[in-house]
Amino acid sequence: MSSTQAKSSQRRPSGANRKPPAKGSRSKGGMIVAGVVVVLVVIIGAFLLLGKNSGTSSTSTSSSSQSTPAPASLVQAVANVPQSVINQIGYNSKIIKPANAVHGIAPLVSNGKPELLYIGAEYCPYCAAMRWPLVEALSKFGTFTHLNLTHSSSSDVYPNTNTFSFYGSKYQSKYIDFQSVETTTNQLVNGNYPTLQTPDKSQQAALNALSSATSGSSAQSIPFIDFGNKYWIAGASYSPQVLSGLTWDSIAGSLSDPKTLPALGIDQTASMMTATICKTTNNQPANVCTTPLITKIEATLGS
Repeated sequence: MSSTQAKSSQRRPSGANRKPPAKGSRSKGGMIVAGVVVVLVVIIGAFLLLGKNSGTSSTSTSSSSQSTPAPASLVQAVANVPQSVINQIGYNSKIIKPANAVHGIAPLVSNGKPELLYIGAEYCPYCAAMRWPLVEALSKFGTFTHLNLTHSSSSDVYPNTNTFSFYGSKYQSKYIDFQSVETTTNQLVNGNYPTLQTPDKSQQAALNALSSATSGSSAQSIPFIDFGNKYWIAGASYSPQVLSGLTWDSIAGSLSDPKTLPALGIDQTASMMTATICKTTNNQPANVCTTPLITKIEATLGS
C-alpha cells in the first residue's frame, strides 16, 4: 500500500469567529497518510478551546450547529465492525502513526476515570476524518447517544466531507470519561465560522500542563486528542480524500469491507485509538484490550 503526504491538521480558531483557511493543495493519491503531523497543540488563553459534552454541560454560544440527528442504525454500523474484519485489516504503524507518549505529568482524570479529550471544529475536514475512528473506538468502551451528522466546510479543502458532530452528544462508559468541543460551525457567516463552544477552565488548565510537559510547538492544530495526559494525537491519521463523495451510509457500510479505502484508514486508526485507550484504563475491559491485535499495537506505543 502506498501512502500520500497531505496537510493533516488546521489552525485553531483564535477569536470569537474562525476565518476560513486558504485552500491548500489536495493529495493526489487518496491513500492513507503516513507520518502526518509533527506539531503539538499549545494552549494559549486567547484561543478558543473546548467545552464538556460527557457528564457535564458545555458552554455554548448563540450560534447553532447545522447538524441532524444520526440514525441509530448508522451509529451501530460504525460501533459494530466485525472483529474478523478488524483482524484482517490489522495495523501498520508505518501507515497509521501511533499516538505520541507524554511524560512527567499527572494523569488526566474526570469523574474517577481516565479522561479522553477531543478538540475540533465542524468546518475542519481533518476533524471530519478523525471522528469516524473515534466513534468506532470509543464504542468499544461505552455508548454514544445524541450523535449528530454534519459535514466539513464546502469552501475548504476536501469540501463537504461527511462525518459526525460531537456537539450536543452524550457518552456513557464505566471505563473512560469522554469530553469534547466543537469550536465552530461549518457555515460561513460574514466571512467567519461562528463559535459553537467555549473554554472550560479545568480542561484548559489540564491542556496547559500537557503542552508545558511536552515542550510542543506554538502551532494551534486541530483535531487534537488527549488520552488522559498519557498520549496525544494532533491532525488526521489518514487522508480525508478517501471519504470524498461518499454518503454517511456508504462510509459506515464500507467499514465492514476490508478491501475499501475507508476501512483501511478508519479501522486501522480506530484500532490504534483502542489500544491507546487501553493503555489508560489498565487494559480494561479485558475482552477489548487483551486481543492479539490490540496487544500488538500497544507494543508500538511509548510508555
